[in-house]
Amino acid sequence: MIKYMATITLPETLTEEFISLIPQQRFAVSRLIEKNIILNYSLSADKSILWVAFNATDEEHVRKIIKRFPLVK
Repeated sequence: MIKYMATITLPETLTEEFISLIPQQRFAVSRLIEKNIILNYSLSADKSILWVAFNATDEEHVRKIIKRFPLVK
């Protein structure tokens, strides 16, 4: 496994639909942390950026994981 860092920009305006997905996001991230796939997950103070450190086989693997995040939908 190789370590990767992803920077994810969140929308400026958070809709009710987006906010409703946050509990699902937290659950998904917790599961990936337990599996040692996510090493670190941080939200900026202004809540505009997420930084996520991954253990993954390659960049495509990281992209696939991120695409499954509830907030990405």
